[in-house]
Amino acid sequence: MEMISAWCDPVAGQDRLRHPRSGVGVVWDAAWMDFAQALAADELWGWPVEVLDRLFALRSQAGAGSLSIEQWREHDAALRVGMPDVDLEEVAEFQTDWLVNGSDLDAPLTGRLTALSSPPPTDEKLWAELATIAAALADRQTSQKMRYAYRKRRSRAAGWLTRPGGGLDSVTGLPWSVIARYRVVDDPNFGRVPQVVDSARRLALRHASDAERKRAALVAEDRSAADTGLADAKADMQQHRLTWFLNVVRNGVVVDEQMRSLLDEVTGIWSDPRVQRLLLQETSAGWPDLAEEERESHGQTV
Repeated sequence: MEMISAWCDPVAGQDRLRHPRSGVGVVWDAAWMDFAQALAADELWGWPVEVLDRLFALRSQAGAGSLSIEQWREHDAALRVGMPDVDLEEVAEFQTDWLVNGSDLDAPLTGRLTALSSPPPTDEKLWAELATIAAALADRQTSQKMRYAYRKRRSRAAGWLTRPGGGLDSVTGLPWSVIARYRVVDDPNFGRVPQVVDSARRLALRHASDAERKRAALVAEDRSAADTGLADAKADMQQHRLTWFLNVVRNGVVVDEQMRSLLDEVTGIWSDPRVQRLLLQETSAGWPDLAEEERESHGQTV
């Protein structure tokens, strides 16, 4: 049985045909395909509907969170290998017509057109989408219903950008490479002091440029002031516990200058590379795996 195509054979006398693509045959202008033909077609623009259905299934799985963005991109690209090129503007025009005038938007055609016209977004497109969403949410005229939809889209796009191994921190929205500058800071009294992750996050945000903070806000988690305050207080407690004994000895020097030699000894132990490695391990919770040379190289003075 011959495969039914949405691009039907031309009827004699019609003059709105385009030149055929090599190996594909004569292709109709989109204006000549009606919805009934598209719904019944075994191919759309030369793409088998089975392939389009599989592409749309991948999109649905990624949207539901059962596929990572990397897995979606990989599987999607594999299915598109060998498929004919299409005029995306032509597809978009037909898709818009279908969404406005179609009688059964739950039909598989909706998903097939989406799969054909919209491959997985690149990171650049995700950033652009987040900027658009931020502008819409800042507009007071945006309805509550649309705000809910925008927030849902924001959560999905931000989650894809802050994926494990993607290089972005989901809490602050800053690149981990920026936060890692504060993995170890240079203290004027004690030398190199490893930081717990929330302390480094706070330092990174404090020293970030306005442009960096604005971009980071597009993907950062929505944390309440209470949650932020609690995280800061916990980080302060952890940092205080880390340097507690050093502070005790240092304060003792104020009372008894003869304790300075003891302070020098304690500070020397603190600076020992073996102790520094233990301190890095002690403060490692929440930090992604960083290369050894990256951990050792950072020592910001704050």
